[in-house]
Amino acid sequence: MQPQRTFEQCAIEYHETHKHSWRNAKHASQWTNTLNTYAYPFFGSKGISDINKADILDALLPIWASKQATASRLKQRIHAVLDWAAAKDYRHGHNPGIWDEIARALPKVRDTSKHFASCSYREINATINAFKSSGCADTVKLALEFIILTAARTGEVRQARWSEIDFDTARRVIPGERMKSGKEHRVPLPPRAMEILQLQRNNGSDLIFPNPKGKPYSDMTFTQALRRLGLDFTVHGFRSTFRDWAAEQTSYPHAVCEAALAHTTTDKTVAAYFRSDLFDKRRELMNDWAIHCATAR
Repeated sequence: MQPQRTFEQCAIEYHETHKHSWRNAKHASQWTNTLNTYAYPFFGSKGISDINKADILDALLPIWASKQATASRLKQRIHAVLDWAAAKDYRHGHNPGIWDEIARALPKVRDTSKHFASCSYREINATINAFKSSGCADTVKLALEFIILTAARTGEVRQARWSEIDFDTARRVIPGERMKSGKEHRVPLPPRAMEILQLQRNNGSDLIFPNPKGKPYSDMTFTQALRRLGLDFTVHGFRSTFRDWAAEQTSYPHAVCEAALAHTTTDKTVAAYFRSDLFDKRRELMNDWAIHCATAR
């Protein structure tokens, strides 16, 4: 009979099996680091069949209130390793119901999550103009305006490439590996966004908005530029600006507005039957948003 595998051995094997399906190397590294820091000291060397509720609670409780997000991820990763080990017949006597008991044993924690600070949609034109008049590099100014006009996540624009742009149809196609959802996303480009692309077109780089070294700008570049103007917004918060405007100032359906932000529905039944990305409706929406950005007072 082979000796019983330890929790750490199972976690390493699980990681090797699944890491290729994860979106990026950073996630794979974080997955390992979380267990190494918070789980292995308590039961990493313990036999996988011997891990019990008390062991799991011992690992979770010290950080449950102080590091809520980390603790939640730790719980999910321990859960995944134990279920996988049971499926591989490494863990015997596995009881899936322990997680309900653990959930009841963990203390209730008040939600302290904070939303990204955002600009009012009534002030978006003034904010864009203030940024245009700042001392930032022209590429940074244009990239930030492009972020706002397309309601994009910062990384989606910092790493934007010319190969994604179709000038004939005024659209951009972002590959799935660079999207949070993991799915390809088509972006309708309003006239001002196309003007920005024309201004950048002969930059000699595969990137649309490269820094002077030919690499993507960092998130901090945009944040610091906003701070120098005395603005406490986050760049990500401009997505909330767009969503507030769409909800309060337009009659576009909820699904169209959510699709513009590349949000995916959590309702599996709806997702199974509704597969359109509403591109034509989103083009109308984004054109209206660009007009608002240029004229809001």
